[in-house]
Amino acid sequence: MFPRWPIRAWTAGWRTFIVATPAVLDWDEVIVGAPEMEVASAALEWADEYGDSPAQRRCFVADYHEAGGTAGEVDEETVVQLIRYRLRREAAYFEHDEDDLEYHERRVKAFFTLRP
Repeated sequence: MFPRWPIRAWTAGWRTFIVATPAVLDWDEVIVGAPEMEVASAALEWADEYGDSPAQRRCFVADYHEAGGTAGEVDEETVVQLIRYRLRREAAYFEHDEDDLEYHERRVKAFFTLRP
């Protein structure tokens, strides 16, 4: 089981950060979860947005750990499953806006592309 604490995730324009002892936090944009969830989401956003760049995704996760990130080591299958969890949440909460439909369809396709 991964340790859990407040992390920011699932919102537009987010940046990867993990707060161990928050003083002031906007709880509308915070979930409680494992830092491994956050690094998997960041890998999706910054290296592999549509699930078609596994080498870039692995490089992002390796760079994160080399830089001293707080998430524990995570194997590729776990990273993919955490990304799929993120994509599943996105699909469930997608509001049918014509402007975002193409992006939504590409993200749903990524969910199936990342099947283990």
